Order: sequence, then structure tokens, then C-alpha cells
Amino acid sequence: METQGIVIAEDCAASIQNENNLNDKHKKKDNGIGFGYCKKCCNPRTDFVWCTQCDTSALIDVFSTWTSGNSLIDKAIQKTQKESKTYIGYLEFIPYDRFSKIEILGQGGFGTVFKAYWSDGEKCYYRKVPGNRYFLTSRESSMKRVDPINDELLNKKTRTTPIYVVLKFLHNSDNISEEFLNEVMIYYGCNNRIDVHFLYTFNCYGITRHPETGNYGMVLPYAPEGDLRQYLKKNHMKLSWYDKVEIMLDLVRNLHLIHEKGFVHGDIHSGNILHVNNRTYIVDLGLARPADRPASDENGTHGIITYMAPEILQGQPRTQASDIYALGIVLYEICSGKAPFHDKKYDGILQYQIWKGLRPEPEDGTPKCMISLMKLCWDDNPSKRPNSLAVLEIIRPWFGAISLEISNLDFEDTGTLKPIREDIDQAEQKRLILNSNLTTAKSHPEVHTYSQYVPYVQMSNANDILRSSTNDSNIDSADSFWNLNS
Repeated sequence: METQGIVIAEDCAASIQNENNLNDKHKKKDNGIGFGYCKKCCNPRTDFVWCTQCDTSALIDVFSTWTSGNSLIDKAIQKTQKESKTYIGYLEFIPYDRFSKIEILGQGGFGTVFKAYWSDGEKCYYRKVPGNRYFLTSRESSMKRVDPINDELLNKKTRTTPIYVVLKFLHNSDNISEEFLNEVMIYYGCNNRIDVHFLYTFNCYGITRHPETGNYGMVLPYAPEGDLRQYLKKNHMKLSWYDKVEIMLDLVRNLHLIHEKGFVHGDIHSGNILHVNNRTYIVDLGLARPADRPASDENGTHGIITYMAPEILQGQPRTQASDIYALGIVLYEICSGKAPFHDKKYDGILQYQIWKGLRPEPEDGTPKCMISLMKLCWDDNPSKRPNSLAVLEIIRPWFGAISLEISNLDFEDTGTLKPIREDIDQAEQKRLILNSNLTTAKSHPEVHTYSQYVPYVQMSNANDILRSSTNDSNIDSADSFWNLNS
């Protein structure tokens, strides 16, 4: 037995020294990606700097040395650490004293959002690839090209320099419900994948607790450009149709990753979509309500009526199909640069009209392919709406068409790219002409981006809804990632 142990140890050492010459069997064990082997236990790594056996055990060993002050939150964070397949993939409890330069970004009925300077920086590691190219991998910067560094720092767990982050504190979360925490974990679940380096979803670094209020907050990347609503307001006149296609593609990739996991977002709108470093991310999965009460009851639900599918307004549960409806409304917003029904008062009358089939009117000059997709997404019948994969398969050729030079279209085209390219090119030419004479559209003074309590529409109460207008007492918060009154 002792001789056998020596042989195994020698074989393990040899495999570590010759990782590039692993046989096919070992490569299959290594997920075919080439992460190599752990130098301690000789098992295949699941990431370049992560061994699920050794590194997970090291995290478990220190569970007793920290607490968030809430056993539910502790268990949730520990669950991510036990199950993570990557160094950058798990959540941390981050003490509040690790933050400085704290300034408020916004406040609403659901929570308060701060910008802060995180002295620790986020988890990361550096890699060197053929051609003497160096890359930084972290939650925020997937495979970011960097200047050459000392090779001794390569493939080691480390952290970035201090960074700015967002602290999103949820009101009444000192008494956080298990249901709400489960929804927060959905947010994590959509990011914790073995292919984390190639994600299109927004990331969460961990949880912190405010020392004065006792409320808990998510620690998230800082997005200086704000949410999509703010981004479109500032930049829509400058955005070409080619830019808009890229935003749409990112957005649909996000949604498909959420739906692929079996989740429903439930509150998609332009205030819950961020634009960061020319990338678009869906955020706030399940967070569109106070932390200590449910999203819906027997009489109504929380949300923004202009993004809510007709079946939701009737009291049916949120589904992936209702997410697709909301996606169609956001696509309209990207195309037009305007809030849906920007010229109407957001009240019970509009709610009733949406229930009866009213939809936004696409702007003149919108590409035909985009109008068709919007209308598919906001079909009255949920079963007739495409799923997220089908939407992705519709939009991908748009990106392919705009990515190819005109001279290459005949060579690459299978019969669909050229008509799409011509459609988008014509819309772009029209946009350039219209922009020279375009003035900013005025919105109705009672258009709001607030999440509010929305009573369900039933035949028995339709007349009451038509007689009443949404009053201020129903407004919970400005429903934006920043909780700003925009």
C-alpha cells in the first residue's frame, strides 16, 4: 500500500509539471477547458485558481469567524461559498467599515442607494496567454487586457485596487423574510456559472449591513452611466440603429440566461437595466418591493403598469411570458427613446386600456424587423409570445447583418442578412435626416417611473378603476436601480 501511495504521488507531481501534455482522459475530467490540477489534492481544478475540494474547505473552516448578524443571510452566503466553482463566483459578507467616501445616490420607499469606495477591491486573478498577452479576470472585468505584470503574480488569488461600488440597502431588511432572501439568491444563481467569464448578467459582490439602521444591502458594481432610462434620455439622439441592435442583443442574452435557469424576473423595465462600459445588464431580480412583505396579494401587485402584461393586470402570476411582454415594451423604448405612453397620464384609465389591448405606437422610421418583434412580444395571448431563445435567434441575424461589410453580404448571406441590412440601413439614413429637425418629445406631467401598488382589473371593478386615478398614496418608490425620481 505504501509503494502504491508513492507511485500515485509521483504520477500526480508529473501531471502538474506537464499540464499541457495531459492525455485525453484527463482533459475530459478537466472539463475540456484546461484549468489544470490542484497542487495539493491533484484533483482537476474547476477554474484557473480554484479547487472545489481544497478552496471550498478553506472557506468552510472560517465560517465561525464571521457573521452578518442574521442566520438566514449567513446560510445564504455560506451556500454560495460551498457551491462555487470559481474564485470570483461566491458572495462575501463585507463589513460596513470597509467602505468610505459614502454618498447617497437616491432614496425611495423600498430602499436607499449609496455610492461608496471599497478599500478591499474585488476578487481577481491575472493570466498570461500565448503572445505575451496579460488579462485580468474579475466579476466586473471578464478577461480584461492589462499591461504586462510580474509573472510571479500570475494565476494567484488576489484582489484589485480599491474600487467604487453601489450599496443598495433595502428598507425593513433587518427583519428580512426568507421568501425575499430566496429571490436575492436567484440574482446570485444567474451569475454563478462555470462559464462566469462569459456572462452577460450583472454581478453582486456580497452583502453588507448598515450599522445605524440595521438594514442589509447588496454590494454591486457602480454604473456611472446609470440605468437604461437615463442613458437613453442622455444619448438617444446620438445612438445609431447599429448601436441599438447591440443594446438589444445584450439585453436579450441577459434575459435568456435568467430564463434558461428556470427563473422569472417579474419586473423588467428600463429602470432595472444598466448600461456599463458599453454593455447592457438586467438587474434587480425579485427586488421590486419591500423586503418584509410579498410582491402581490389577492387584490393587487407592485409594478409599473406600462410594462405589465395584461394577464398580470388581471391577477395572474408573473411568468417568463410576462417577462417577454415587458421586453417588447423596452425594445420600443430603445427604438423610440421615449417612455411607453409618454404622452398619457399613468392612471387607472391607462391601466384599463392596456388590459383591453392598447400598445405603444412604433415611431416613424423604426426598422420593420424591430416592429414585428415588438408586436410578437406584446401579444395579448401569452402562449403566442416567443420565448427568450426564439427572440435571441431573431436578433442575432440583425447583429450579423450590421457586422458584415456590404461587400461581404453576398458571400456570407443565406438569404436573410441582406434584407435585414437594407432595412436597418434605410432606417439609419432616415434617422440622420429626422435628427436634424427633431425636438425632444414632451411627456405628460403625470408620467412616472414609480413602482406602485396596482389593483387587479376585473369586470367587477373595471368601472371603479376607470373612475379613479392612481393617487400619490399608492406610490412606493421611483422604480429604478438607483431608486431615483426620474
